[in-house]
Amino acid sequence: MGAFEARMLAHFNHTTPWTFTTSSGISGGLAVIGVAGGTLYLADSSTGDRKNLHYLSGGLSLGPLPGSFGLSTSDMWSKGLGSIRAAKPSLTADEFNGPMCVISGSLAFMGEGLSGSMYFLGFPVGLALLGGAIEILISGLLTARAFGVMVGHFSGVDAGVSLLPGYAH
Repeated sequence: MGAFEARMLAHFNHTTPWTFTTSSGISGGLAVIGVAGGTLYLADSSTGDRKNLHYLSGGLSLGPLPGSFGLSTSDMWSKGLGSIRAAKPSLTADEFNGPMCVISGSLAFMGEGLSGSMYFLGFPVGLALLGGAIEILISGLLTARAFGVMVGHFSGVDAGVSLLPGYAH
């Protein structure tokens, strides 16, 4: 187990009943700038409660193409990998609101593609905007309230990775 993975497991040491059930969104990039927005659909397996978490984010995007575009709808295949993990024993639906950071990777050429995203909810966005200092970024990720992973299909032209701080509500 690597040092970052060990730090992640130590910080996000509580499994919540919340899971990502699907998502929808749109993303684009030009040169090294990327933006994304959409909706994450969450469900609480213990109560049956549901939450739609709308988000908008923008930041660094790197890949071999000069530009990118992606689109997904809630009826396209996507799912969370396991439960959302938290830094404290319980997490209410309202605690998903606020600053966030998305780290994603995707691959699609003129059609159907696959993406994987890590969502850090309750992330101090100011730390991501400092840029450059990877230890500052990692420290910021490890102060988030919750963490979840989602994979899915999308349509578009994209190949690369993105680090996108933003806001969810």
